[in-house]
Amino acid sequence: MARINSFSGCILCVVLCCLSSQAAGQTLSLPLDTIALPPGFSIDLYTTTPLPSARTLVLSDNTTAGNIVYVSTNARSNVYAVIDRNSDGIADSVVTVISNLAAPLGIAYANGSLWVATTPTIYRFDNVDELALAGRNFSTPTTILPNLGLPGDHGNHYMTIGPDNMIYFNLGAPFNIGIPPAVGTRDLNFATIARMTPDGSNVSTFATGIRNVVGMQFHPTLNTLYFSNNGRDNIGDDVPDDYIAYAPVEGLDFGYPHCHRMGSGDPALRSPGPGTPYPDPEFPPPAIVAINGTLAQQTGYCAVTQNPPVQTVGPHVATLGMKFYTGDMFPSSYNMSIINAQHGSWDRTPPLGYRVMVLNLNDDGLAANYSALADGWLLPNGTAWGRPADVLPLPDGSVLVSDDTAGAVYRITYNAALASTTMSNVTADTVNFANGVLPELTLAPAPAISSEQATAG
Repeated sequence: MARINSFSGCILCVVLCCLSSQAAGQTLSLPLDTIALPPGFSIDLYTTTPLPSARTLVLSDNTTAGNIVYVSTNARSNVYAVIDRNSDGIADSVVTVISNLAAPLGIAYANGSLWVATTPTIYRFDNVDELALAGRNFSTPTTILPNLGLPGDHGNHYMTIGPDNMIYFNLGAPFNIGIPPAVGTRDLNFATIARMTPDGSNVSTFATGIRNVVGMQFHPTLNTLYFSNNGRDNIGDDVPDDYIAYAPVEGLDFGYPHCHRMGSGDPALRSPGPGTPYPDPEFPPPAIVAINGTLAQQTGYCAVTQNPPVQTVGPHVATLGMKFYTGDMFPSSYNMSIINAQHGSWDRTPPLGYRVMVLNLNDDGLAANYSALADGWLLPNGTAWGRPADVLPLPDGSVLVSDDTAGAVYRITYNAALASTTMSNVTADTVNFANGVLPELTLAPAPAISSEQATAG
């Protein structure tokens, strides 16, 4: 497997023209030949209808109507229903089902209802599949949990439904670094994962010390919550790492703001495992500061008190949506692995991320291998034409990927008969995806990203 390492001015013109067409509401046409995948894998548009700011993906359980995928948005007021009535892998229609909520980014689905989270409030919409199939806008929602957010950083709430039928949601730190404040008058703090019953009652804290969760799901057989977390900024290009972690029991502390993680190996592709503790230089552990302790003592304190992650995924890669793969289309090595969207760095030189990764787990749920599934939204000159935001396996075993920059939803498929063929969009730089080896790239700084995009992950 190989990857393109140079692009002409014509290619860049094509990229810009494609994105301009999207902005005008026309049919999407994107340079998918820049995306490198392992042999046998392909990527296509799931729908050619532009979905501006497409972000979180959830699947309806209404199998009588094909596949209904709900798509939330970032920095817009819409939620879309993308409908594939005959389940042939190509969406037939796109319906705007919500159009009057500010940044309805977090969504979760169960039994015909859709929970939608804005910064201050979590709502529930009922009978959503019936309305989506009829092409109708959703009716007035039920307010489930108000008074949740603060304006500013990490105000979005991502959700998942656990095997206990509780809704788990994040409360991101309202700043880059600091002591997390209380959430209004509630018995909750920011920089945590909380949970509630579907009607908004029995709200409690599940895990603490987590700066900004942007994806989470329970392991299909271990019934353990896994989540992605974005580390702090402004202390260096190579520290700290973002990570994927799990919380087998409630009450675990993952260290923020005093303790972070630093992975081992190349920052562009970390070795499997949790890395090592990294004390915060501005907010070191107070217990060690009180005794004028050394950096080594701070690190030792973090090693004892901080619950370690499963996998460090690199510094500032903006690890977002993640789902477990349980399908039978991909090779068996993908079964029970975590597929994770990396949105890409906004404050690192050179930039990292802008790809879809795979974390293979062992029988105990710990990291066994870490490698790339799809990479190439970031061009070698530092221009990013797309930013993966979330992933969603479909019943046929294919995987959808949302992209809030290109306004697209892609579909990744696998065909064993094509696995030995030579891909048409490559040159000489071999990429050994099986062993998780990516080529080294010399990249120019990434394009400017707004503070709104940055704080959204």
